[in-house]
Amino acid sequence: MKGIQMNLEEEKSPLEKSTPDAQDGHLGDVEPARNPTPTLEDRQVESQPAVSEPASTAPAVQKESWAKRAVRWILVALIFLVAGAAAVYFTLTLNATRQVDALNLAATSSADQIATLDADLQGVRSELAAATATVEAQTGQIKLLSLESAVYKMQSDVNTIRTALLKEDSITAAQALGNARSDIAALSELGVDPSTLDGFTTRLNNASRTLSSDPQQSMIELDNLIDNLFLLATNLK
Repeated sequence: MKGIQMNLEEEKSPLEKSTPDAQDGHLGDVEPARNPTPTLEDRQVESQPAVSEPASTAPAVQKESWAKRAVRWILVALIFLVAGAAAVYFTLTLNATRQVDALNLAATSSADQIATLDADLQGVRSELAAATATVEAQTGQIKLLSLESAVYKMQSDVNTIRTALLKEDSITAAQALGNARSDIAALSELGVDPSTLDGFTTRLNNASRTLSSDPQQSMIELDNLIDNLFLLATNLK
């Protein structure tokens, strides 16, 4: 700065040292003085105050840049956070959807299996009902055959008593009479009407009382008993 001021004083000294008369004599000949062209030093001097401005603004630029970077990183972090949350959400939702679909598929399969089992159960019930009906029918037939067999057996025993009376074989007649009483017990177990069986028992007792004293009366009771047994066998058919 001092060097620049010294140069300016040296340039101005010849003019300042010239006398007023000389200056007045040359006023008419000399053109008006032009503004001197600024020298390099003058430019440096003029631009020197502007040098200090960037130093004062530098901290503000740095603070603004740091703030922008912080905001940018916060935004990036928020974007990654939202993206991660969205990925987790969609992953969980997808897994839950798959589990629900699997459960629905399993439920549908179970429902189909239940429907199939129910249909099978209905079929088994129908078959069981048919088998039960068949068994009941066969049981009825067996019972009927057993009843017919018991009636035929009693008829045979009564005829044996009659034959023994004709032969005057009291021993055979007595054995056949005991067998006839057993036949009445068998008919009772097979469900023959008790009143009918009471009539059979009465006729056997009457024939037994007169078996030795009045064989003819015994034969009449036995003939009536044979007729009753024949009527019972006819009703069973």
